[in-house]
Amino acid sequence: MSTSYKVRVAPVPKGAFSTTAAYKKNDIVRYGTASYIFTADKTAGAWNAAIVQLVCQDGIGAEIMDGGNSAGI
Repeated sequence: MSTSYKVRVAPVPKGAFSTTAAYKKNDIVRYGTASYIFTADKTAGAWNAAIVQLVCQDGIGAEIMDGGNSAGI
């Protein structure tokens, strides 16, 4: 049985967020120390936390700094 899709989901990395750029649903941007994916289209303008979902956040902990050998982790 063949599967046919009407919509294809393809996240698109767009780099750092810019107030002068417009974004589409599924565009991924860097904002501060985190990456976010848009859940709706966005016209140029200020950051709108209501239409993004966190993808990942940077963090440096002892487990990274010493190669994962930190005591007590």
